[in-house]
Amino acid sequence: DDDDDDDDDDGGGQSVVGTAGADFEALLSATQSAFMKLYAILPIALLIAWIAGGVAYGMQYEGWSLTVSVYFAMTALTTAGLEAADVDPHHDTFTNWFIAFYVMFGVGIFGSTMGWVAGKLFEHYARLGMREKVHKRLAKEDLEFASLLLANTNKNNRRFGYGEFLEFMLVRLSLADISTLHDLRHRFDELDKKNRGHITIEDIQAELEFERFDLEKDGVIKMVEFVTICGKLGIGQDNTERLAIFNRIDLGGKGEINRKAFSTWWHSEGRAQLPASGQERAVAYITGDATNVQQRRAAAPSILRSV
Repeated sequence: DDDDDDDDDDGGGQSVVGTAGADFEALLSATQSAFMKLYAILPIALLIAWIAGGVAYGMQYEGWSLTVSVYFAMTALTTAGLEAADVDPHHDTFTNWFIAFYVMFGVGIFGSTMGWVAGKLFEHYARLGMREKVHKRLAKEDLEFASLLLANTNKNNRRFGYGEFLEFMLVRLSLADISTLHDLRHRFDELDKKNRGHITIEDIQAELEFERFDLEKDGVIKMVEFVTICGKLGIGQDNTERLAIFNRIDLGGKGEINRKAFSTWWHSEGRAQLPASGQERAVAYITGDATNVQQRRAAAPSILRSV
């Protein structure tokens, strides 16, 4: 019975911890959301506060009316102080210091805020313009280009899939040209190593892993690179087994592995050999201090440094 009570206490404790964790995550999410909303209006709020400071100075210190104080605050910022209050060059007065401080920082605040507003307006009208282009009625030139696009994709059914439609719209919206489309198709074909006409998440993962193994970024994986990363990921029991895996992938005996050979190995057995903790070690290794080739090669197993 005591054991059952202990189990109940443990379960209750875990429940409380889980609830507290969820509440903390909700609070953190709400705080981040509030901060982002505040950040979005911060430039405008800062400018309004600065103008209000100028108005308060005019009414309280100079004894001006509200209209004159607002005029002072606005003209001091928009004319870089040319229309600010008169200063006394022969005496060290509060007005001299205030005007210098107010104009020096206020002009920067005003300029940056106006730039922020202009940027937001530009983004808004750019989105409206893009939306209008997307819904613009088709013309004869569009039909000619669509026929050319189908011809380049070697399709004889004269039908557009979503992919072809995206290519068509990218060119129509002047977001890409024909050469860019060819580059995109070439990149797709690199990932679609089995020529299936589509790629999978596993294909993308294999490409990502290839980039991790290719430390020198020369398009091939050398023996040192392969053994080093396998050791970091926990693939293979020791370096001898990792060398055997490398030689099994390197069918041509060139001492290097290309993308296609690596992808085939990764799909067939490499992914299955990755321990549960391998991903964590991979992240630590990739984001660690050894960020350049020389440091990583220096960290390679000593028996491979002569390879």
